[in-house]
Amino acid sequence: MTTTREDDELLTDVQLPILSTDTRVGFSEFNRRAGDFALAMAVVTYRLKDDTILEPRVAIGGAEARPRRLIEVEAQLVGRHPSPGVFIAAADAAAEAIDPLEDANTTADYRRDLVRTMTRRALDSAQH
Repeated sequence: MTTTREDDELLTDVQLPILSTDTRVGFSEFNRRAGDFALAMAVVTYRLKDDTILEPRVAIGGAEARPRRLIEVEAQLVGRHPSPGVFIAAADAAAEAIDPLEDANTTADYRRDLVRTMTRRALDSAQH
């Protein structure tokens, strides 16, 4: 895995905004052994107003060459009510949206299934 940082660049500052009180956050990852790099992970944030999802962010890592947001999945969540059906559809869309890595131990289909599961778990955990 690599970053987009060039050899002559140095990260000197990271600023993260304070999340509003109506923001929900969920995270899930899978690795074979504690401390290993994740084979797949998902992080989800969204604001919840009047039981409606606003400003969703869905990102995955470990399953592709670089971590990234899944904007097409976010679009499916906007304006929806958090529910198992909505979350299942979003997780399925996440699995379809990726270009999974393959190696001697992990097939592309396996990583797709992991992304599906990690996205669903992250969405579920954001509700609580």
